[in-house]
Amino acid sequence: MLEMNARIRQFQQKASAELAERCSGPPSADGKQGKSAEGQNVSDMNETMDSEGMLTDSADQMNKMNAEVHVLEEEYQKDLLELEKLRHELADVRAKRALMEAVMKETKKLQEIGGYPFHL
Repeated sequence: MLEMNARIRQFQQKASAELAERCSGPPSADGKQGKSAEGQNVSDMNETMDSEGMLTDSADQMNKMNAEVHVLEEEYQKDLLELEKLRHELADVRAKRALMEAVMKETKKLQEIGGYPFHL
């Protein structure tokens, strides 16, 4: 993401510099500002190709990041489902534990009651 921001800034600076150069260059023989028409076209084509390359690279990076985000979101959803299952299992285990403790307590009471006359 930081790399893409740097590329965007670089592109903006390049575009600003080009615009400033076009506006502030000395007039040529044909009365236009800046470079000769032929030199300007070559420069424009090179810069356009550079800009298109940067745009393509940025688009590719964005697509890769979107794919990564999608994969991470799927993993997150799976983890949430797993967490919910574990919470249900924990609730079941706690309920079973409480039931087992109650059964053990009652069993102990029955043993005490059943064995009481024999301890005299």
